Amino acid sequence: MEFSKPIIDIIQERISHRTYSGHSLEKDLREKVLNLLKNHDSISPFSEYAGKARFRLLSIPEFNSKEKKKLGTYGFIKGAQDFIVGAVEKSQYSREHYGYLMETIILGATDLGLGTCWLGGFFNRSLFASKINCTSDEIVPAITPIGYSTQRTVREKIIRSFAKADKRLPWDQLFFEGNHNVFLTEDKAEEYSKLLEMIRLGHLREISNLGG
Repeated sequence: MEFSKPIIDIIQERISHRTYSGHSLEKDLREKVLNLLKNHDSISPFSEYAGKARFRLLSIPEFNSKEKKKLGTYGFIKGAQDFIVGAVEKSQYSREHYGYLMETIILGATDLGLGTCWLGGFFNRSLFASKINCTSDEIVPAITPIGYSTQRTVREKIIRSFAKADKRLPWDQLFFEGNHNVFLTEDKAEEYSKLLEMIRLGHLREISNLGG
């Protein structure tokens, strides 16, 4: 995938957004998002060991009135009109494969100036799975709203504070050398230090954000 600026800048810029404008994606941006969802299996380091993954852009108007009441985001997501929903064939590394691809798409969305928020638990999995015709051989590990983010509400600020979404675990709690008794310092990581720092920023941001 091609980005308009260095990927490190995008990773550092990207945060979760739970509050959206209530407007659907405009046509030009919708087309760009649809392009993000195409032909990604080959870029994943897990593609050789995992089944195929596919992604679809769903819009709220595609849901009937009863379905809209059962999205299952439980107030964590406000105003979102579009969601990226995907499915991956069941395999040993299906979740790793899916996660790599979804994060690539999310970084692409960030590069387009759009807000996203990983949802791994706070959504109606069966409803979203049915909307993309998920088969018995597939799973839907996570979804994300995508759209024009707005100023955070008080509720969102409280959620982020509770989840410690703006905090990161230090290196000595994440990276180790040989065994868990010897932590890996940035100096020892040498040329891999920046890569590991990006993992620290991205991974902890998602895990700490209530699936976000």
